[in-house]
Amino acid sequence: METRWGKRFGRYEIVSQLGRGAMGVVYKARDPKIDRFVAVKTIYLIGHVLEEEREYRERFFHEAQAAGRLLHPGIVTIFDVGEDPESRDPYIVMEYVAGVPLNGMLADGQPIPLPTALRLTQQIAEALDYAHAQGIVHRDIKPANILVTAEGQAKITDFGIAKLNQTHLTIPGCGLGTPAYISPEQLNGDPVDGRTDIFSLGVIFYSMLTGYRPFQGNSVMTVCFKVANREPLAPTALDPTLPHELDAVIARAMAKNPADRYQRGMELALDLGELLEGREPSRKVHARSVPASPQTASARGPSVADRAPAWAKNFVLSRAPGPSFMRVITVCVGTVLLALLVLSRPVSTGHSATVNSAKEALNPAGIPFGTVPAPAPAPRATAQSSTLDIQIDHHFTDGKISVWVDGELEYSHALHAEAKKRLLVFHSAHGRESRKLSLPAGEHHVRVRAQANANSYDQRKDLSGTFASGSQKTLLISFDGPRKGMRVALK
Repeated sequence: METRWGKRFGRYEIVSQLGRGAMGVVYKARDPKIDRFVAVKTIYLIGHVLEEEREYRERFFHEAQAAGRLLHPGIVTIFDVGEDPESRDPYIVMEYVAGVPLNGMLADGQPIPLPTALRLTQQIAEALDYAHAQGIVHRDIKPANILVTAEGQAKITDFGIAKLNQTHLTIPGCGLGTPAYISPEQLNGDPVDGRTDIFSLGVIFYSMLTGYRPFQGNSVMTVCFKVANREPLAPTALDPTLPHELDAVIARAMAKNPADRYQRGMELALDLGELLEGREPSRKVHARSVPASPQTASARGPSVADRAPAWAKNFVLSRAPGPSFMRVITVCVGTVLLALLVLSRPVSTGHSATVNSAKEALNPAGIPFGTVPAPAPAPRATAQSSTLDIQIDHHFTDGKISVWVDGELEYSHALHAEAKKRLLVFHSAHGRESRKLSLPAGEHHVRVRAQANANSYDQRKDLSGTFASGSQKTLLISFDGPRKGMRVALK
């Protein structure tokens, strides 16, 4: 790596390196004309053919010019653009923010205090509402693109270049950069509008509240599958001390169908403001909301993977799990194959529209961000998925059961049986609690943990199984008694 200290980008004197990513390097620099510090982000053009490079430069300057119009306390301001005279790589000059990236605050896996999480999310939602009103969609809202100042102000960065990043760093059907935060419509290759940023913000809010990302997996394909097809656990299931109203807010922000989400960032900001003040979010604002549930996905219409032939989906999914380099390559090649197979097939369309004014966001009926097509009919179950049926029998009067799949917590619930009735659990009088999970086909590792306050009971069991396409396996969890061992079987 070439050391740039003492060198310049145009008139900007490089002081230090702030960070490095796939698209370039971010430097702290000094503007000698007005004696202030700025941030300079370079954009790599290595590997582009000449014609593609020329087109990219034109688009870069156009996008940066559009983003330069954004002047909001929650958005990092763009000051200037230029080209490095040595490498001819374009660079963008931005406001220098002395703060920490939000991903640094989430790195330890611990939740952020509720008032802080509410306040930061509210600030981001207001900033997004302002940008969307200018006709600009970020497309890559993630913790690494949010800075938090020492005063507690959240500021979004990378407006204007996120769209270019995705164009050159993704493959059809899956955003390789940050799949855990992108929206289902981005995975489908559909047109996007401001509601795609709201989905991403909902994912970030979930992570701040719980310390967990709602969509996790050991491969890009697994994460993409869960974003498009799975509903995460409600935040209060992971932390019962959270206000139950948060479940509805999160469900609406992360709805699979854009029509079921908050239509404006201001709508989300208003609900968060009421929660900060200790009030329940307005019922009028939620009149259009459809709480997230396993059935919500049926209104999305088929995804890119859904429209591909079954043999192609099985080829990719059967090779997706596993951290090895060759399997990652297989995922990439397989996803490209899926995209090529469905390019000629119709996909749903949508139209983006510029938001009118902040006052319109307060309309109780809700102002749609753009014209949204009618929901597609529910697709049939595809061969790429399988089902895990969890069945539990227990004797605990005060216990807890947790189930992880491939290292991700998928199910967690308190167990309360009446002491006078031997097998009574909260689901039925027959002593059986059940829950079904949808999993991508392939090999999965399952971990079960049972805990009880009495006698400090704490037992864990691990097992693995192969889930065939369209099949169902049953996870049987039972106990000989409150003080005896746990029996687990996968059939």
